[in-house]
Amino acid sequence: MLTLHGKIANIPASIVKIKVKLKPPYEIGVSGVVYESFMSGSNFKMENETKTILGANFLNIVDIIENLRSIPNEMQILYYCNFGPPFLENGSHFIAPIKEVAPWDSRASEGIKEFDFFGPPESGFIEQVYFLELIGDKEGNTLVMLTDKEEAKAVSISFSIKELPCFTLWKNTNSLEEGYVVGLEPGTSYPNHKAFERAQNRLIKLNPKEKRKFEATISIHIGKDEVQKLKEKISKIGEGIKPKIFNKPVKKFSPSACIK
Repeated sequence: MLTLHGKIANIPASIVKIKVKLKPPYEIGVSGVVYESFMSGSNFKMENETKTILGANFLNIVDIIENLRSIPNEMQILYYCNFGPPFLENGSHFIAPIKEVAPWDSRASEGIKEFDFFGPPESGFIEQVYFLELIGDKEGNTLVMLTDKEEAKAVSISFSIKELPCFTLWKNTNSLEEGYVVGLEPGTSYPNHKAFERAQNRLIKLNPKEKRKFEATISIHIGKDEVQKLKEKISKIGEGIKPKIFNKPVKKFSPSACIK
């Protein structure tokens, strides 16, 4: 049985290295190797490198996953990136080049008209989840961001929809004590039951000794000029395409749409 976040999130790394380059641009990084393996089941090796440059505004994450079994093996990966204040506040806005968006369940349907805006901390708030299909540029690269109300600061994630074609938006604007946070989550599939994602042909099947690379970059943008440049870049990626917004769960995204 797999938990929502899988097993590998709780497995310590077998090898950890810290890398500091002593010549400009002074790259700083941490790398590690994690094995997820059990009898008559998955046997994966994940090599991770997370790095930045001294004084830069970004954090680059690269994962290489290898199937160590002698038979093909299914895999999924999702980058669960949670953000709170100061980027998240009453009036914060999610901006992305959206092709389609649908609510996960009836609870999410209640907020579909304002799925991309966020309210203040609300005690007892019940999470709302939205599944998105994004647009990429000519190379398949895309960009999403969360900006504060005044659009004076923002956090962004850039990635390839060829590697990570599915995007999940998790709204959890509960009280500050309970976790006032929003999740921006690029992935190879959506966080549904594995059987449902398999039926939608969204599970990756790695052949024996096959490797697959995934990459995402998280960046911070300070100042209205910087945020505006980012908005224009996102707008250019989705230029000429009007987002299709579903008011209720749809079968290709959510198992709740199949419940009568």
